[in-house]
Amino acid sequence: MRALILGNMAQQSVWLGNPQTGLTHTDLALVRADRLPATHLARLHTMRARVFAAMHRTEETRTAVGTADEHLDNSRPDDDPIYLAHYDPAEHNAVAGEALASLATPTGHGTDEATRRLTDSIHGYGPTYTRSKTLAEIRLATHTLATGDLREAAHLAAEALDHADPLRSQRARTNLRHLNQHTTRHTAIPEVADLNDRLTTHLADA
Repeated sequence: MRALILGNMAQQSVWLGNPQTGLTHTDLALVRADRLPATHLARLHTMRARVFAAMHRTEETRTAVGTADEHLDNSRPDDDPIYLAHYDPAEHNAVAGEALASLATPTGHGTDEATRRLTDSIHGYGPTYTRSKTLAEIRLATHTLATGDLREAAHLAAEALDHADPLRSQRARTNLRHLNQHTTRHTAIPEVADLNDRLTTHLADA
């Protein structure tokens, strides 16, 4: 439970723009890592990847993702405690994909892998994980808008917004605002301009 709380504190630190503090939390969470199940180690190392990505540390990010993958390969979900039930391959790819997407925009590294992992997470989430799936869709749309095909990004974002409409999630609204910041740079493309108008209306009504 100590490691779980520290991992959550690391996640909060990244959201608040304090990755150095997040790194301290993940380091502390991994003390006595030999006592943690493999699934928990995978979760902590993907969070470590997000911390390093926020610091634009390319090699450390990729190493952390690789370490997390190894732990997930060795996991035994049937033996995991209940608090790890949500951390399945879809969630793993979502967090790792978000880390790589955060790294891709400023550095150009990991673009294709981020796209693959976020896509896999979207397809992997079950019907009860609507919020998680929608967050991954928004992240993929933002990533594609920043690094890929703008019209494809507009299509992905429109689907994400369809799913976000019924949600009451502050995190989804925050991510949609970030997405909207990207759309304002490409309004010369009709599909992106339409998306920008729709996002602006949605966020004004939220």
